[in-house]
Formats: sequence, C-alpha cells, structure tokens
Amino acid sequence: MMRILTLLLMAGALAGCGGFYWQQAGRGQADFERESGVCAQDAQRSPKDADMEKVYRACMQAKGWQRVQTHTPIAGQFRGPESDEAMTSLPPATSAYGEDAWAARCRANTNWNQPRLTATTEYHQCLRAR
Repeated sequence: MMRILTLLLMAGALAGCGGFYWQQAGRGQADFERESGVCAQDAQRSPKDADMEKVYRACMQAKGWQRVQTHTPIAGQFRGPESDEAMTSLPPATSAYGEDAWAARCRANTNWNQPRLTATTEYHQCLRAR
C-alpha cells in the first residue's frame, strides 16, 4: 500500500514538471518573435515596482497567445522569458529549457505528426548526426 501511495505522489509531482511555452493557432515563429519582442519592451518600460514577467504575460495574453506547460514543445509552441532578467536577453523562441542549438534544430525539423516511435527515432538520428 505504501509503495502505491509513493508512486502516486511521484506521478503527481512529475505531472507539474516541464517548461512553459506560448502558442496561438495559426501563428508562427515570426509572429511570436515580433509580438514577444514588443511585450518584452513594454515590460522593460514598466514602473520599477512592477513585476516585468506579469506585464509581459498580460501583454502576450492580450495579443491572443496562450501559455502552456509541457515537457517537450511541439511545432507552434514558442519559448518566452520566464524572469525579469530574461526580458533584456530573450531566449531563442524554438529552444527547450536546457537545450542547445543543435537539439533545437532537430526538434523543430522533426515531423511530430507521425507515429510517436517514428518521430522519436527521426529526432534521435538527427541528434547523432552532429
């Protein structure tokens, strides 16, 4: 019984893991980068006592973007700043947390609309091709 309870607690804790990304149906990377840049500038110009991250999020939501949490971002999900410090140096839109440029390119170029095993194999082949 204790083992089952431990597994359930661990599963619940892991369910909340993953990075946050922005998505909006019909919008692409260029749209995201343009609007994210505008919102980051708005956040930087906010009063000193304002939480820049909250200003940024409100701006993005006003532009129709939805913030989602996921372990692995898919096409159409883009990374924005997650701290006040990141407002001045925005992360690459197509990167995952802790992901280098090569892995980001492989993930972006993988067709994730095919069977999961095929997509994962394609992604790992790209990573090994460094």
